[in-house]
Amino acid sequence: MFRAIPFTATVHPYAITAPRLVVKMSAIATKNTRVESLEVKPPAHPTYDLKEVMQLALSEDAGNL
Repeated sequence: MFRAIPFTATVHPYAITAPRLVVKMSAIATKNTRVESLEVKPPAHPTYDLKEVMQLALSEDAGNL
């Protein structure tokens, strides 16, 4: 005979979570930071999306511009 076990009997009383990484940080080092150093500078070489370049070239060839 099949017997059902109540779901609450199989639940762990404490939630089991992944271990967390704790990192201490200090704001003292960022007091004298210049805004220029926080800017993200563009790469030294141009970057292109190959799909867009091919679509643009094909549309130019087809006269769709």
